[in-house]
Amino acid sequence: MISKEEFVVIHALRSQGLSIRQISKILGLNRRTVSRRLKEEDLKPYPKRSYTELLSNLVYGITYPLNKFSIPFRDA
Repeated sequence: MISKEEFVVIHALRSQGLSIRQISKILGLNRRTVSRRLKEEDLKPYPKRSYTELLSNLVYGITYPLNKFSIPFRDA
């Protein structure tokens, strides 16, 4: 994810007439990232991910076969 400063610099350089390719070389970012950020009016943070559902599915995937074959499973 790019910082707020990089977002502002991308828009400032574009307003000075630089191409997307020139901006990407100056900042060391991918051209697609620069292009995508230029389409946005404001920097939008990524939504927070919840890993609890993934973790519970993983625990279930491990404990279900153990319970199916009556193998004792001990919580850590």
